[in-house]
Amino acid sequence: MVVFPVSAAHPEAGQASSVFMFDDARTPRLVVEWTTVMGEKTRLEADLPYAVPEDRLPIGHNLGVFVAAGGVRLEKGVGHPEGLILRMGLVKQDDKRPMFEGVAHNSEIVLELQNVAFTSPGVPRVESVIQRLQYRLDDVLACGLPSDQADMYNLASLTDDLAGAIPRSRGRFGALNGAQGALGRVEFASQPDGSITFRVRFAYRALRHQGDPWRLELPGTFFEPSQFHFEFEAVPVEVASLQFGLKPL
Repeated sequence: MVVFPVSAAHPEAGQASSVFMFDDARTPRLVVEWTTVMGEKTRLEADLPYAVPEDRLPIGHNLGVFVAAGGVRLEKGVGHPEGLILRMGLVKQDDKRPMFEGVAHNSEIVLELQNVAFTSPGVPRVESVIQRLQYRLDDVLACGLPSDQADMYNLASLTDDLAGAIPRSRGRFGALNGAQGALGRVEFASQPDGSITFRVRFAYRALRHQGDPWRLELPGTFFEPSQFHFEFEAVPVEVASLQFGLKPL
């Protein structure tokens, strides 16, 4: 298994063990869409077995992609002890080319991760969704920003700073909550086969660094990240109900 079990019951005699994991017998499918300056829709898609971020696969145009367990919340030690974290990432194949070739100024980028399943019932938490943007250090320094600004975050939550790990200077809190004026929105949908689908829509300008002093938003007028990923945390249904007040999808 390439995904991480994070909880297991220690059975007494006659009881079966229960492990909450991603079901890697089901292969996620990633879909990426954007609208070009010619008004045409670009759509890329691929089946992506669970892997590590370094094992990205080319999906077309200038994009490499991956689906992996773990993420920022796990790295910072603030994930739920019974939770699972999943991330889907996009990486530039060539840093000198745009991430979304020919993207229109007013285009939304749409990502959809399909066929995500667990080995036992679980609930994904919308409030846990994070977009981590990683910029080239030379781009950051050329813009007069300090070297610790190479990472930036767009978040669904207005308040969850991962126990202080994300300062306000590097985080757009509530940027992905779908409210009026937000840069994006996220949703989860349950499918008839028991899998879930994770959908994200965000404005292209959400890729601009928060500290960029020029505040330009047209494609080609600001430096893009070299890669980014979205992640979410899912928890067992009992935890979702008792600790987060969430119902199954």
